[in-house]
Amino acid sequence: MDKYIREAIHCLILTVVLIVGMSVSSLGAVAEVANSNPVASHSQQEIKSYYMEHTFDLEREDVWEVAPDAGAGIEGVLSEESQKNMLNALNFARYVAGLNEVSLAKDYTKKAQAGAELLSATGTLSHYPARPDNMSAAFYYQAIQGLKRSNIAAGYKVGADAVMSGWMKDGNTSKMTKLGNRRWILDPDMKYTGFGRAKGYTLMYSFDGYNQNQSYDADYIAWPAVNMPSKYFSGKWSIQLNPAKYGDSEDITVEVKDMNGENVTILDKSEKKKLQYDYQSEGSYGRSNAIIFDPSVSTEAGSSYQVSVRGLKDPSGKAVKDLVYEVHFFDIDQTQVAESKQESPKSQSKKETAAVMKKDETVGKDGNAQDERVTDEGRWEQVDGKWRFISSTGEVLRNKWARLYNPYALEKKDKYGWYRFDQYGDMMVGWYKDTDGTWYYLNKNTDGTLGSMATGWHKEANGNLYYFNSTNEMILGSMATGWQWIEDNGVKKCYYFYPKSDGFQGFLMKSTQANSCTVNENGEWTVDGVVQTM
Repeated sequence: MDKYIREAIHCLILTVVLIVGMSVSSLGAVAEVANSNPVASHSQQEIKSYYMEHTFDLEREDVWEVAPDAGAGIEGVLSEESQKNMLNALNFARYVAGLNEVSLAKDYTKKAQAGAELLSATGTLSHYPARPDNMSAAFYYQAIQGLKRSNIAAGYKVGADAVMSGWMKDGNTSKMTKLGNRRWILDPDMKYTGFGRAKGYTLMYSFDGYNQNQSYDADYIAWPAVNMPSKYFSGKWSIQLNPAKYGDSEDITVEVKDMNGENVTILDKSEKKKLQYDYQSEGSYGRSNAIIFDPSVSTEAGSSYQVSVRGLKDPSGKAVKDLVYEVHFFDIDQTQVAESKQESPKSQSKKETAAVMKKDETVGKDGNAQDERVTDEGRWEQVDGKWRFISSTGEVLRNKWARLYNPYALEKKDKYGWYRFDQYGDMMVGWYKDTDGTWYYLNKNTDGTLGSMATGWHKEANGNLYYFNSTNEMILGSMATGWQWIEDNGVKKCYYFYPKSDGFQGFLMKSTQANSCTVNENGEWTVDGVVQTM
């Protein structure tokens, strides 16, 4: 293991990213610049929903379907699950930053995997290691094609950890770096990538967007982003500027104002350890031109800042307006801020439930209506593409659950459903965590069930299965965790749902051991291969 890079106690990452001559077009977005076009931003709830739908694990070690063997000319094949784990981490960072998703490309994956195996064989962290005597020229060529076009890292047990803790952090926090690895990850031109892993070495093919000159017309890409999960940010701050709109400048200053207090941090280029402007007229690191700075402020959840960049110039040298944007750090495990006590559907008061039903309707002990007559006590209304419910008194339902009639339902069983409204009165969709820590899923489907609380089985886009309680034995609609007996066609079977709150909570475990018990490929508890029922 001495051959592996293990400097210090923590993982080592080498920010050795090639600087290449390239002509780069437009880039990411900044407010308050003349004719600015801001980069896409996502709300905290949208980020949380994306996070739950594209889970990744920074501790689950990667596995191979085909073990790498450089001497035999075999680059190896990572399992589909391991590749998806790294890809989800990469796309999560890009989504938070307001960028498009990328996909895996087989050619890039083969080159990256060969490159990782070459690093493992030589015990070095370099884009151009020497060819070992027992390695064929063809394998070496493929490996170098991967290495010279990739982010590289050493010492990480999990590839996804190299993405989030390595390349996105990108360097020792006590030193000012160019953050080249992060800037490649946040390249707006990237559409495809590939990953490689071998004995602690990790590669991510980065040059897919190289010299693509695509029509990305935003002005800047900021990290931390406008809405930033605090647990996934560390290191220096960066703003990647659009070289078509910003040129070189010696007079840049950055002001970071605490929006929760009166503290203001002002940085200029005289403090090289606190601020630098990496201006590359020929381009590098995914996108040329980046302001890199260290305001040394708290990044804990609840912290909010206004960032103002002054002294910017366009490519002709003419002064432009200040670049101004906000950064809000939040706890990704609790994205919804309550204005009042939030109740679960089962505990919702009869008084609130009755307020959105006809007065002559009866209400069961669980708060559910016993018939399905149309309410004349309120109406649905769409405002700026979002749905709200207005009561007969004109009140907009805010920050509460309500069981409502759905006039758009296609099936009778969907005519009434539970809905959750945020503090602005907008109907919520996707994953939602109540103040008591209970998870729910509010349908995203535009099939007449949009926004209604899910019960029963639910399958995410990534293939993970979840179960939401459909009876009053537990809180109606709450996500199941741990061992659960679930009835289907009169027969109960026992399933195990991942219990830990680490981004994977609630998904159905399959083909594994859980608490010394076995579950099969369908997630059913078995003893000696026999599915247990009751």
